[in-house]
Amino acid sequence: MATKNLESLRLKLILDGGTVDGKMVRVNKTYSQIKKTATDKNLLGAAGEIAGLQNKPVINVVRLEESTLSE
Repeated sequence: MATKNLESLRLKLILDGGTVDGKMVRVNKTYSQIKKTATDKNLLGAAGEIAGLQNKPVINVVRLEESTLSE
């Protein structure tokens, strides 16, 4: 049976950068070295706090996990 080992966890905020030539511009901000024990609720709370410090509105919050698989 395969086992999954969480190696790293990052939080990514996708911000609205406005429009250029009629196309929506997205700005990505990624925060690394997040504790592996952080829950989705923790990450969403942190994203809300960080969003309050931004000049641009947040479009999306993404949890990025990097894991290794082994048998």
